[in-house]
Amino acid sequence: MTGETRRAGAGWFALFTLAWLALWTVQLTPLQLLIPLQLNTPDDADGWIAGVVWSGLVLGVGGIAAVIAGPIAGGLSDRTGGRFGRRRPWAVAGIALSAVSLVALALVDGPRGATAWGVGIAWVGVSVGAAVAGSAFTAMIADQLTTQRGTASAVVASAQAVGIVIGVGAIVLVGLGVVESYLVLAA
Repeated sequence: MTGETRRAGAGWFALFTLAWLALWTVQLTPLQLLIPLQLNTPDDADGWIAGVVWSGLVLGVGGIAAVIAGPIAGGLSDRTGGRFGRRRPWAVAGIALSAVSLVALALVDGPRGATAWGVGIAWVGVSVGAAVAGSAFTAMIADQLTTQRGTASAVVASAQAVGIVIGVGAIVLVGLGVVESYLVLAA
C-alpha cells in the first residue's frame, strides 16, 4: 500500500450501488422465482417434485459455473490493460453475457414449454456473466478506495437484500409472466 488515501464521492457510491442492485436483481430474481416457475411440472406423473428437482439441478450447475468463472475473470482482469481500464471491459462483458442469456431464457419458454436443458444452458450464461461482472465490481473497491472499503462492502450486501425484493416484488405486483420478466431483466 502506498499510503495514499482515496475517497469516493456520492456520485461514485450512487453508481456503484445501482450497479450492484441491478446485478443482484438480475441474478436473484430468476433463481428465486422465474426458473422454478419455468420448470414447474404439476401435470407430470411425479407432480411438482420433478420441477423442484430440475430447478435444483439447473441452479446447482449455474452456481458451479459461477464459482469457477468468478475467480478466473478476477485474475484476468488484474492483468488487463488498455484505455478502458482493468475492470470496465470485464464488467461490460459480464453484463452483456447475462443480458443475452436472460433473453435466451425467455426464448426457451415457448408453446411447447420449457426444457430443462435449454433453461440450464441459458442459466449458466446468466451465472457466468454475473460472476464476471461481480468480480470486476468487487475489485473496484480495492482499486479505487482505501478508507471507505467497509462502506462499499456494505453497499454490496445491502443491494443484495434490496435487489431480490425489487425483482420479485415488481414482477408479482405488475403481474408479468415468465417471458416478459426475463426480457425486463435483460433490459
